[in-house]
Amino acid sequence: GSSGSSGGTVSATSPNKCKRPMNAFMLFAKKYRVEYTQMYPGKDNRAISVILGDRWKKMKNEERRMYTLEAKALAEEQKRLNPDCWK
Repeated sequence: GSSGSSGGTVSATSPNKCKRPMNAFMLFAKKYRVEYTQMYPGKDNRAISVILGDRWKKMKNEERRMYTLEAKALAEEQKRLNPDCWK
């Protein structure tokens, strides 16, 4: 018996390449990155991401909630605008 996985390969250069909606953390990071970049002028992007990630982990659920809700709303919007992305 041979187990060959035959599946339709999706080309990387598909015309309707849809952007993934931002998740809660990405929204948070986007909002605070500028601030943190100014707070830590010598640090590179990756270091800032690490600091933001650490900050995010320490946040309370209710603090995160507004970002979570916003991310959910964005995802719904994406689905509405690009229904064929979500099959």
